[in-house]
Amino acid sequence: RRMKIFKQIESYKKRIAIESNGKQFTYAYLIEKSDLIASFLLNEKKDLKEEKIGLLMNADIDYICTLWGIWKAGGVAVPLSLSAKQDELKHYISDCDIKLIISSNIDKRKQVIPKENNLVVTDIEEINTKEKKQLPSIKSRRKAMILYTSGTTSKPKGVVSTHKNVESQITTLAKAWEWTQEDHIPLFLPLHHIHGIINSLSCPLYVGAKVTMMGQFDTEKVCSEVASKDFTVFTAVPTIYFSLIEKLENSQNKKLFEGFKRMRLMMSGSAALAPEIHKKWKELTGQELLERYGMTEVGMALS
Repeated sequence: RRMKIFKQIESYKKRIAIESNGKQFTYAYLIEKSDLIASFLLNEKKDLKEEKIGLLMNADIDYICTLWGIWKAGGVAVPLSLSAKQDELKHYISDCDIKLIISSNIDKRKQVIPKENNLVVTDIEEINTKEKKQLPSIKSRRKAMILYTSGTTSKPKGVVSTHKNVESQITTLAKAWEWTQEDHIPLFLPLHHIHGIINSLSCPLYVGAKVTMMGQFDTEKVCSEVASKDFTVFTAVPTIYFSLIEKLENSQNKKLFEGFKRMRLMMSGSAALAPEIHKKWKELTGQELLERYGMTEVGMALS
């Protein structure tokens, strides 16, 4: 058995799935590359049997291929924050017994990754398996991912999602938000939170839509993309809307306003949206922000 998302995308192979670092990648590329990463991870094993694998990666094409590769090989993905300090990483690694971390730009992160006894750190650039292995069949009740809470009460806790949890989130949200193949979303949210992983990345990929991965949020960059691309869905956190309002109030760029006005769905989440931001956004763009509510522990609770 394999996840619904992997069955679904077989029929979108030729479509563009991801725009990342100025390049475009098809669904066929995602399938192929994630199969090869899964094969590399399996090595001599037939199934990773829920081995925990840390992801300390930039938000680009390699991130999604690695996440899917871990799932396909029967591992549990543990996405880690790029801005985590050494003692935070130490906590995550020991808490869920991570033996392998896949990282991008290892040299940049060498100082931060703690030197644990049997921890192996592999640079994604070094994974160049050419041979595809037989991938295991995975029951839906098996563990797929561990995300860490923000740690408001003592240390962050690892929240386990099964394949079925992940699938259920994606399919219900795809229905609630009426995602279609024609949709296009910019992704600038961190990929160690459920908001970025499920809402911004997995939902559009489930239906054959397009995601432009932009790395860390940058007001100028997001505005220039909104003015020049055909985005239809937009999801962000209140602080981002705050920055964008500031920009819009000082902008004469018609294309930017049009870019926001023509989107079919704009959402806010991860923190409460102040009524004045809600009101101001509507005044500037004509868009009524849909406020959704979720938690690492339960995923999206209200769509």
